Amino acid sequence: MKTIEIQVYSFNELSEKAQEKVINSFIEDNCFEYIFEDASETVDKFFELFPATYKNIDFLEPYRNDIRFYNIFEQKELGDQLNSIKSLVIGDCPLTGMCYDMDILEPILEYYKDSTKYTNLEDLINACVNNLCKSVQNEYEACITKEGIQETCEANDYYFTSEGKLHS
Repeated sequence: MKTIEIQVYSFNELSEKAQEKVINSFIEDNCFEYIFEDASETVDKFFELFPATYKNIDFLEPYRNDIRFYNIFEQKELGDQLNSIKSLVIGDCPLTGMCYDMDILEPILEYYKDSTKYTNLEDLINACVNNLCKSVQNEYEACITKEGIQETCEANDYYFTSEGKLHS
C-alpha cells in the first residue's frame, strides 16, 4: 500500500489566480442551478392557483417569459378570485416551504392591503412572476461574486489544491 499526502487549502488561502479558477469553475459548472430549480417549484405551485399556465419562465431574462391566460374574461372579478385563495397564500412560504414562495406572492399580499394596486388578474400574475424573477436574479448575482463563492466554500468545507482544483 502507498500513502500519498497532499496539501489542501481553503478558498481564502488560495492565490488570486487559483481563486479566479475556482470562481470560473463554479460558474461554468452551474453550481448554483439549485436556485433555478427551487424557484421553478414555486412557479409550478403558484400556477396551480390561477387560470393561467406558462410555457417558459426565464429567471435571468424575464422578457422571454411566456405566460398563457385562458378563459380570463370568464373568470371571477379579481377580488373574488383572490379571496378564494386567500387561505392558501397566507403564512410563511405556503406553496413549497421555500423563500421564493414569499417573493412570488408579495404582489398578492400587497393587493390584500390595497386592492386598487392591480385591476386585473393578468397584471397581478405578471407582477408576481416578475417579482420572483428579480429575487432570483439578485440571489444568483450575489452567489457568483467572489464573496458569494467564498461563502459557499466555507459553508460546505470545500478545500482545494494550490492550483484551485476542488479536492474530493
